[in-house]
Amino acid sequence: MILSSDDKLMFSMALEGGYSLFTRYFFDWEPLKNQWVEHYAPQPNVVQLGGIGSGKTVGKALSFLTKALIWPWYTGLNTSISSFQSTLMFNFLLPHIEDNPKISRFIKDIRAKPYPKITTVFNSQLAFMTVGFQAQGIRGSEWDEINFDEGGYERAEETIVALRGRLRGTRPNGIERLARLTITTTPTDVPWLRVRFERGTEGSTMEEFDPTSYCSLRSTLYDNHHIPEWQRNEIIKDLPQEMILQEIEAEFPDWGLSEFPESHITACEDLYLNARMEQLINPIIVNADGTENMGTPAPGATYVEVPRVGVTYWEMPYDPSRVYVIASDPGTASPPRRNSPVVLAFDVTDKPYELVYFAWVSGNGSYIPWLKSFRYALDKYKPVLRGMDATGTQKAIDELVLEREGIEVDAVNFARDKLGMLNTLKMLLQNHELKFPFIKGIRTQLRSYQVKDDKISQDIVAALMVFAYVSRFIPNTVPSQVSNTVVRQASYNHRVARSNRARASHDLRRSRR
Repeated sequence: MILSSDDKLMFSMALEGGYSLFTRYFFDWEPLKNQWVEHYAPQPNVVQLGGIGSGKTVGKALSFLTKALIWPWYTGLNTSISSFQSTLMFNFLLPHIEDNPKISRFIKDIRAKPYPKITTVFNSQLAFMTVGFQAQGIRGSEWDEINFDEGGYERAEETIVALRGRLRGTRPNGIERLARLTITTTPTDVPWLRVRFERGTEGSTMEEFDPTSYCSLRSTLYDNHHIPEWQRNEIIKDLPQEMILQEIEAEFPDWGLSEFPESHITACEDLYLNARMEQLINPIIVNADGTENMGTPAPGATYVEVPRVGVTYWEMPYDPSRVYVIASDPGTASPPRRNSPVVLAFDVTDKPYELVYFAWVSGNGSYIPWLKSFRYALDKYKPVLRGMDATGTQKAIDELVLEREGIEVDAVNFARDKLGMLNTLKMLLQNHELKFPFIKGIRTQLRSYQVKDDKISQDIVAALMVFAYVSRFIPNTVPSQVSNTVVRQASYNHRVARSNRARASHDLRRSRR
């Protein structure tokens, strides 16, 4: 590759501290203060707490690409709990490469499957893939640098240890790898994250304070002068009040006297479900020669994840030999705001009950989107119980809309049964009788929920409480307990479930008299 005189000057400047000159020349982009500091920080462990719009992902993306251009055989990995989050950086970089002739001539290959990868003409590589359970999803044994995007939502510190173990070795040109682990994340209540941040925070009094090995940075929306003030105001306006300190000002959350202890939530949160979903929708087949190909996605499985909010839709395949229960809290707003409708479906054949359907619906001021999601879940999973909050406005929905649509529900009265529903959900969590994937909205609302505070977003918790309450009336006759003849009949969930549901609904109504 022949470099022009301008190329040589810019590459030299980037190596000697002129990162801003390099990015202005190649990307027409000026790094913010913390983005510059993070790029050059000599410590092998960096934690950058950043709120929405703080530029943490953008800064890390262009830092990665810059290093892949100025250092031959450099290897960088961006990973996260979900493939969506891990590939956000890849999707950001694509237009900066493909629409930029200054950069595209340095790129040898770009591939999207089975996981995104960018290879430069200098034999450097950037990969983007999900971390998997305790970093089992990471392929490739040696990396210069690993960035754990939104790493604060990883509960297991063992994952961090495993990632650190993949930072080792020497590049083919004989230069030792950087062995650098960066974590760019919204601050969360994960204990290991706070400890690592304190280790590199100036003025820290903890015994493990070690500024030679740890660098800690905090970036907020207000630090990003690239975003106009009116756009910042719009971002803040869309967030519930309880999220502003964490999501905007990048401060560690203080949930206070939450009704749901973190340990119980963590015990029910199963990252294997996230890994299973990834394998269903993005199956990777490893060939005998070690090469990888994409398999065929499984029908009936999908999920949707959006920036800042997280997963808003989760759907697993239907199994006619299983028994399902649906619960819902209607609404007209859109996530993450209050009064956003939620529809849940759990497989209740065995304990722990497993979440198979989650729809945090964008109502856009109407009940119609919720009704469509609710009807879809009913048609797909054919539940034996159909719990719904029927308090206030929702009662009118039950009596007018659902009756007109011919949809029967098992109505639950929050005004009368709220404490009983809350205690039942607490028991399910405490006894680890629920199982759900990592979904940011579920964790955040459970951790922040307080009975006396009705001004915070709690619609997901409300739907979980509805499920917990109606789950007390799950019919005793489930596939594992009925005869093999009944199990083999394809019409089980149409015929037997209907009679079971009618019997259970009668008991549910009697219990509320």
